[in-house]
Amino acid sequence: LSLRNAKARLFYLAQQVRELKQHQAELTLTYRTMEADRNALYDTFEHTVQTIHKKGECKNVVLEQRLATMDDQHARKGAQLQELLLAANLDPVQARRVTETLGSLLDSKNAKIRDLQYSVSKESKAYNDSLRTFTEKLAQFGIPEEEIRTLGFKPLTSNANVNPAGLVAVE
Repeated sequence: LSLRNAKARLFYLAQQVRELKQHQAELTLTYRTMEADRNALYDTFEHTVQTIHKKGECKNVVLEQRLATMDDQHARKGAQLQELLLAANLDPVQARRVTETLGSLLDSKNAKIRDLQYSVSKESKAYNDSLRTFTEKLAQFGIPEEEIRTLGFKPLTSNANVNPAGLVAVE
């Protein structure tokens, strides 16, 4: 009777060991799958952030070049206007017309500046939205927030809010 009980107990324990080993293998497979997903997400996140950062840098360079060109044009036009006014000895009506033309030119330039500021705000919002989304996804995959912060990605400071994308308004 005791031998039979011991054999039954041995059989039961061996079955439990097999089940636990199978469960461990399943958990190991799940862990490796999750780890691969996490690594893929890291890679995608880093690539996306780098791409957005590069695009932002390129746009900043273009904007700086355009601004420098506009500043040069403004300085040249101002000097030309002064030369013309001195050389022509214009009457007040003509001087007013020249001034109005300059005013409209400045209004046009200011409109371009506002458009460029809007573009910067829109791109900053897109970057911040992407960063927030990826941070939330990493947290959903169980990556500690401290580890996420050590990645070094920081949101851009802008006037944009955290409303859904496409809601950046022109002022």
